[in-house]
Parts: sequence; structure tokens; C-alpha cells
Amino acid sequence: MKRRIARISIMVMLLCMVNNAKAEMSNIVILSEYYRVWGDYSTGHGYSDSYEIYSDSPLYHSLGFEDDSISLGGFSNADELSVNTFSFINAWETTGSITHNASMSLTFRPEYSGDIIINFSWSRDYLSAPYYGVDFYDLTSGIKLIDYINHWSFEAFNFFVDPTHEYNLYLSVGTQTAGYFDGLAGDVSADIYGPVPEPATLLLLGLGAVVLRRKTQLGSLAK
Repeated sequence: MKRRIARISIMVMLLCMVNNAKAEMSNIVILSEYYRVWGDYSTGHGYSDSYEIYSDSPLYHSLGFEDDSISLGGFSNADELSVNTFSFINAWETTGSITHNASMSLTFRPEYSGDIIINFSWSRDYLSAPYYGVDFYDLTSGIKLIDYINHWSFEAFNFFVDPTHEYNLYLSVGTQTAGYFDGLAGDVSADIYGPVPEPATLLLLGLGAVVLRRKTQLGSLAK
């Protein structure tokens, strides 16, 4: 019996670990998603192109140009809770510029009344600086809870949310390079966490279920 309880306890602990790994966004209902990527380039020789794409599902688009005097390109990527872009230019006999941008908007409703934790992280490469934007709204109350632009560190925010309210999270990033030589990458990501049962609580619940089942079996044999 003790060995059986020990084995079941280990199984419950492993289940706790899996549940914690799946905690992200597990307590919200997604109402709508909106993604956008856009960009353009131009060269000193008069070549140019641009794009702008909208969708209710994740997007990826690349754009570039190359000849004997200039090479430029990059991409825009808008995914669920993540946006990233990359732009580069290498010019020898002329100059040019290229821009890539990406944004995502997620509208959701929490399934509980309590605290919600939103973690943001962003990064950049090379010496130039991309731009970032992070907004979080309580749409029902008409209140902007987060309004961040170009902050260069990891941030975590904690808010009390109402299951009768709708909320919107907006992320954006853009990279632009110009001149003869430059390379620039940037990304913004967010994680949304609500309350999940603690591992110890789940373990006690699992052991309680085992004991209750054992007592039920013994009672049946006694009859």
C-alpha cells in the first residue's frame, strides 16, 4: 500500500509540473486576435518596394533587394504574444534604407476574479535601437493600464482583473536601417499568467483521493 501511494504521489507531482508548464494563458478566454506586418525599402538608384498585411492569424513576411552596389533586406514576424523584426543594409556605391514593422493585438476575458501577472521582455541587437510599444487596456472601463515605449529591460506587472471585463494587449516593434552599412534586430514578447494550484496543494488533493478510494474499497470488502 505504501509503495502504491508513493508511486501515485510521484505521478501527481509530475502532473503538477506539466500543469505549471501549461499555466500560461490557461485562465483566459481569447475573444479576438489581430496581426499586422509592414515595411518598405528604397535605394539611391530609384528602386523601391513596400508591403502591409493584416490578418487574424500570425504573419511572417520578408522583403529585400540586391544588385552589384547594394544589398538590403529583413523580415517582420507577428505571432501570438510575440513580435520581432530584422533589417540590414550593405551598400558600396549607393545608399539606401529599409524598414520592417510588426504588431499584434489580443483581446481576452479572464475566467476568474483576482490577480493577473503579465511579463514583458524585449531585446535588441547591434548598436542602433529599434522602437518598441507595449499597451494593456481595460476595455470595459476604458482605462489604459500599461503604456510603455522603448524601455530596455524585463518588466513584470500585476493587476486585479474582473471576469466581467474585457482586456486588450498590444505589442509592436520596428527596425529601420539607412546609409551604407547597418544591421538591426528587435523583439518583444509577453506571457500572461493567472493563478494555478500550487504543487503542494495538488499533491495533497491527489493523496486525499488515494486514501478515500482505499477506504471505499475496504468498506466494500467488509460488507
